[in-house]
Amino acid sequence: MANIDELIPLVLSDVPEAPKMKVRAALIRKARELCRRARIWTYTGRSTLPEGSSKAYVDLPKDTALLSLEEIKGERQSYGILTGTPLDIEGAARAASVENDGDYFLQFDGLAKEKDRLTIKVTCLPTFDAASLPDVVTDQWAEGIAAGAAAYLLMQPKAAWGIPELAPNFNAQFEQAVHKAKIQKAVGMSGSSPTVKPRRWV
Repeated sequence: MANIDELIPLVLSDVPEAPKMKVRAALIRKARELCRRARIWTYTGRSTLPEGSSKAYVDLPKDTALLSLEEIKGERQSYGILTGTPLDIEGAARAASVENDGDYFLQFDGLAKEKDRLTIKVTCLPTFDAASLPDVVTDQWAEGIAAGAAAYLLMQPKAAWGIPELAPNFNAQFEQAVHKAKIQKAVGMSGSSPTVKPRRWV
């Protein structure tokens, strides 16, 4: 995992008058956008569906938000994925992932007849207050994210650092990074799980 503050100098080299707090917020915004559009960050974790329950919680690493549910595998039975939820989940039938007060969980359409251990694959993005980003995002896309952040800051004409006429060039660099990330995702070259210990969001 890389601390977001490590990316701040990449932005300040192009927008030197921007406050670090504004730069950090812009970096998070653009990292979230890249992850949302290219779906490059996937995480595979474990969960338990208790007997007599219709809910299984999803453990995610710190600074991680769930974008979409990709796959559920059970030791006892197979599961599908319900479409039409706020998290833009793709698939067909049986289970959906929803967010409630910071907890992510799978909501099944019936009560479990027996306890089942689940392997869950999800697509992720940084939280709005993330302090770090996974290597799968920063190793290749740090400069693209920084360019997007610079474009976002430069497009603020009323700010001391705003120079809108310079923004298109940086935005083009960001869009190029998104395009390349989408291609890599399509051919299976990215999407490894972060090497951090999951924690229960309670």
